[in-house]
Amino acid sequence: MTQRQPIAKESVQSGSEVVCEEPLSPSPIDHILQKLSCMELPAKEHLERYMRYKEKNYGVRLAKLQFRKLLSIIIS
Repeated sequence: MTQRQPIAKESVQSGSEVVCEEPLSPSPIDHILQKLSCMELPAKEHLERYMRYKEKNYGVRLAKLQFRKLLSIIIS
């Protein structure tokens, strides 16, 4: 059988460490989600799904604006 290659961000567990594979073609929203992953937020998974929804249905520009708006609300 052939080895499958990761096409999306996947976690691969090898022994005691977890290795994250980078996507082959990152979407423009991945930069925003990377910033989001560094923050301690209560509903981070929900916000990530919301940002992906915004990008898919409304475009990258609006998703970035929405992220800035939400970030200012969360921080204040």
